[in-house]
Amino acid sequence: MERPPEPEHGLADINRFLESIGEKLSIQVNAYHIGGNAMCIHGLKETTRDSDLVVLDISAANEFKEVLLRSNFIEIDIGDDYEYGGLDAFGIFEENMPGDTRKPIPNRMRFDIFVGRICGLFNFSEGMVKRSKAHKSYKNLETYVCSKEDIFLFKAITTRLRDREDLDRFIQTRLDWKSIISELEYQLDTLHSDKLPVVKEALEKSIIYIEGEGKSYHLPSKFKEIVDNI
Repeated sequence: MERPPEPEHGLADINRFLESIGEKLSIQVNAYHIGGNAMCIHGLKETTRDSDLVVLDISAANEFKEVLLRSNFIEIDIGDDYEYGGLDAFGIFEENMPGDTRKPIPNRMRFDIFVGRICGLFNFSEGMVKRSKAHKSYKNLETYVCSKEDIFLFKAITTRLRDREDLDRFIQTRLDWKSIISELEYQLDTLHSDKLPVVKEALEKSIIYIEGEGKSYHLPSKFKEIVDNI
């Protein structure tokens, strides 16, 4: 069955769903906005196709999942899908027609849930937790927004074209490159060696995209040097 086009959602829609989820959670869950939803909070874009959230332990992820499944969401089997298979998420959950008909509704909401590690590569480090800011509280759900610097790194290691396009939005803002470089060095030092080529290739492609033909922006030499030496 052909899937309908993916809709875009603004913060009002996202907050409405999170409020409903928070009311149904039976335990306290802390969730961190890291993707397009976080960019909306930072004012870098108005809408996003999906809401990327990180929780720090599996019990929180399982509770979040159970609430979604009781709220007309289904877990998507991404299989060999190129765009979403690379996310290596705990689960991708999409709003569905009532009755588990496996028929997504046209204006559906989607949540991509990660547990401590994003795209199977960078972990949501203690530094990232500290740099995150409290966003909204929904009864048993406390939400935080990841820093622009850390979102930039997450976007830079993915394979999706639209994530690379988002990088331009970050470059147009003031970024703390000292923070980005420090976090990148930490992540590379703690990353399993078999993942290093994957990260290197993704970062090289992101650099090429940011500094591409017709663009005047040049990334800090220290950042590029680190990538060259991976």
